[in-house]
Amino acid sequence: MDLVYVTGHQNPDTDSIVSAISYTALRNALGDRHFRAARLGHVNDETKGILEFFNIEAPGLIKNVRTQVCDLDYDTPPTLGRNVTVNKAWETLKSSHKGSVPVVESDGKLFGVLTIGDIASYVMNDIFELSRSDIPTCDVIELLSRPIEDICRTEDLQYFYETDYIDDVKDKVLNSHYRSYPIVDKDGIVVGALSRVHLIKPNRKKVVLVDHNELSQSVPGLQQAEILEIIDHHRLADIQTKSPIYFRNEPLGSTSTIVSLMYRERGVVPEKAIAGLMAAAIVSDTVMFKSPTCTQVDIDAAERLASIAGVTLEELGDVVFSSNSYENKPVEEVMYYDFKEFLIAGYKLGIGQITCLNSDTMLERKDEFLEEMARRKKSSEYDFILLMLTDVLKEGTHLLFIGDKDTISQAYNVEVNENDVFLPKVMSRKKQIVPRLSELWG
Repeated sequence: MDLVYVTGHQNPDTDSIVSAISYTALRNALGDRHFRAARLGHVNDETKGILEFFNIEAPGLIKNVRTQVCDLDYDTPPTLGRNVTVNKAWETLKSSHKGSVPVVESDGKLFGVLTIGDIASYVMNDIFELSRSDIPTCDVIELLSRPIEDICRTEDLQYFYETDYIDDVKDKVLNSHYRSYPIVDKDGIVVGALSRVHLIKPNRKKVVLVDHNELSQSVPGLQQAEILEIIDHHRLADIQTKSPIYFRNEPLGSTSTIVSLMYRERGVVPEKAIAGLMAAAIVSDTVMFKSPTCTQVDIDAAERLASIAGVTLEELGDVVFSSNSYENKPVEEVMYYDFKEFLIAGYKLGIGQITCLNSDTMLERKDEFLEEMARRKKSSEYDFILLMLTDVLKEGTHLLFIGDKDTISQAYNVEVNENDVFLPKVMSRKKQIVPRLSELWG
């Protein structure tokens, strides 16, 4: 059965990582063992601290979901050792109904390629060289007893690795006259062969998206993949599918809350560690229930999950908000821990968010942040770039920005003198930052 990747967004936060882990665990509990949690970026300190607290490994990193040779239903023809006789090779080619066969070393690595035409050409050339009308049987037997390493093609071989991308393979195949091409694994061992027919309708990688439905935030190559499900708590964005899918989007404070509801609906009690992860993700995404995105459903879910895990919400809060250690790290790393890109009414917008217990410490590095933001704005051609320094104790956000200050002034009804402004009670990117800019630009 095909593998299904469950993945959150790029620059993943805790909710993104935990949603992927917990939903995969749910599907596994229901017998769907082909689901696998994945991540698209670095695991930040907060998430790392939570995973370590519950002794859970981070999901594996994937860089894209482009279709590869390994996704094809390619042939697995017989292979022949280089010392096999011409006669044996001829019998193998006839019985397998293949026009060519890979020739391998004793360890299975590719040595060459042998075709029926190679054998026919070899035998006929030698017969004509004898220049006799009656050819002794012993001469023919000698021809057919030679090893195929003498006649197979070994130079300018065209073959593909399992990890090669189909886009690249197509270009090479279309510009070549060969009917079949060996496929090798990372060690060079022959595992199959492909022909043009295999490229007509390739299998696509399968994915479930959690905690996002925005193309710019998703895994590269998504257009080539088959999206099976989307589970999210953000605004509806621009991802399109070729067929109907399961789509669950609820106005809650955390995707982990939605996943916890799915556990209850499907009659599954999460394991203690998984329950603890989901509770911590809710605490993180709702900023200890202070975010305007938080609902009573989130609070109830977090309390229920913490009880299953045998921890208190206060303990989880300590783990969540004390795990971040930004002081000694470069701004170009810290700024992108939780960074998302948005397209709003033709404007390209980048927004990073750092949740901390003391934003004053972060503001000491204001000039460094602004310099990096200016660089990123130019390199990524953003119309606007923002950085939210969200202070849990102050219950507000210091907003740093590179862009038109009048836009910030109008959107949030504040006076702006420099490149930062404090926004009291603003804790949520998706509910308080993005919507106001959408209203202004829309």
